Amino acid sequence: MSGASAGPERSFSFVVNPASGGGAAPEAVVPVARLLRDAGARVDVTYSPGPQAMAAVVAAALERDDVVVSVGGDGMVSSLAGPVSRAGGTLAVAHVAKSAPDGYSIGWFTGGPIVLAPITEASLPYNVARDLIPVSQVQVTDQVLVARPGLKANSIPELVAVAKAAPGSVSMGHTGIGTAQLLAAVMLERMAGIDLNEIPYKGEAPMLNDIMGERVDLGLVTA
Repeated sequence: MSGASAGPERSFSFVVNPASGGGAAPEAVVPVARLLRDAGARVDVTYSPGPQAMAAVVAAALERDDVVVSVGGDGMVSSLAGPVSRAGGTLAVAHVAKSAPDGYSIGWFTGGPIVLAPITEASLPYNVARDLIPVSQVQVTDQVLVARPGLKANSIPELVAVAKAAPGSVSMGHTGIGTAQLLAAVMLERMAGIDLNEIPYKGEAPMLNDIMGERVDLGLVTA
């Protein structure tokens, strides 16, 4: 194209965690993806259950109709495969950490896989201090405690009373080992002196479905 600047000799890899589990929201990712688009960036999306959904949002915003949403696809947007129920985003971090250290792999990560996971996991396929270089903080998210409609507790004191009346009977969903949701659940237990039945999920969406369906009592979701 006349007047267009020459692109890089190879494309960037931009690895993103979607919003499930407190990761990057589409409205935050899209502007960055647009900037990288002109540099030939490919966006790799991980984090269940939203790789395809996030990929579709980003692809639409980038006005591309040739996007391939698949593992190892050649399209700008692809999804990473792996056991994310316990990964908590570590899969995406490992993908970047194992890439060639040439500045062509960029990651957008939450605190879970780079702060909590190194503390809570016995072993990880990467070393944050050795394998990654911080660039900038780009997003701050809040966690909101939600309950199923039929739970007879409309406040934290009422919830604590219900949990103390029947220890272990109140279930609380979270998005995996080494995530902020699980850490918050443990903190709530210790501060309130209660025992919750903690249930891991592959992402916020299936957890919310079970809460609204009265199958799980509580959960922490990204505001």
